Amino acid sequence: MVIITLLIVSILACFIFKQKKIIIPLVLITLSVAYFDQIVDIYGILSLVALYCLSAFALNAKHDNPIYSIVAWCIFVPLLLGFMIHVVPGFKNPIWVQDIAISTLSRKFSLYIQFDKIMAGIIVLMNCQYIIDNAYKLNLRVSLVALTLCSSLLMALGIITNFIKIDMNIPSILLEWVISNLLFVSLIEEIICRGIIQDKIKTVIPNQASLSILFASVIFGCAHYRGGIVYIALSTIAGLFYGYAYDRTRSIINPIIVHFGLNLIHLLFFTYPSVVKL
Repeated sequence: MVIITLLIVSILACFIFKQKKIIIPLVLITLSVAYFDQIVDIYGILSLVALYCLSAFALNAKHDNPIYSIVAWCIFVPLLLGFMIHVVPGFKNPIWVQDIAISTLSRKFSLYIQFDKIMAGIIVLMNCQYIIDNAYKLNLRVSLVALTLCSSLLMALGIITNFIKIDMNIPSILLEWVISNLLFVSLIEEIICRGIIQDKIKTVIPNQASLSILFASVIFGCAHYRGGIVYIALSTIAGLFYGYAYDRTRSIINPIIVHFGLNLIHLLFFTYPSVVKL
């Protein structure tokens, strides 16, 4: 799909060029193609414009009266989360891969191009220079330690709760899955939950890093409510490790590595996304 290429280019442009005069035309082209492909309608476009204005005001503006900042954040964060959980009207996310089962033990799933969430992440990233400036501060030690502990604990809990089973496979859709999960899921969700929400909570509650990690993880877990209570719990626990990696390094690349690494281990060595219920 052309829209997939445009989304990938727009995401990479945010980190490579770092200039709105380059990124904005790409975003406008992407929106135009999506509009003519009936992925987004005028209401969806207007909601993205509102998100852009709110993010610019909340993230960058200096306010003499703090009440303006409070009001902006109280509107900005719920709207951003609305995009993340796909409740903002005006979008029809296309299916990339439909109803595939990785193995006979795995439940069928589809890969969606979650255009609403992806565009929200790109738009916020355009107004969040500190995420881009610190993006390349890779700390492999922190990332690998967090990934090792996270994957060991989460996979054990998944097996105990009968959510997953050991099931080693190299799926035929590995390339599509890697592109989708790395750029459209892990990167976007970490920008929203760690780069924006956790970072803001830490500024509101200084010297309480553990609380910012916990609150952001609970929000992250609840955003996965469609997967059921076990999935919410597992996602919340995973979020603690993503949050730790971000808090220790202040760079979004590290929680992305942990997030994507966990999902890749899940895909290759266990039933994905969960065990089929017989």
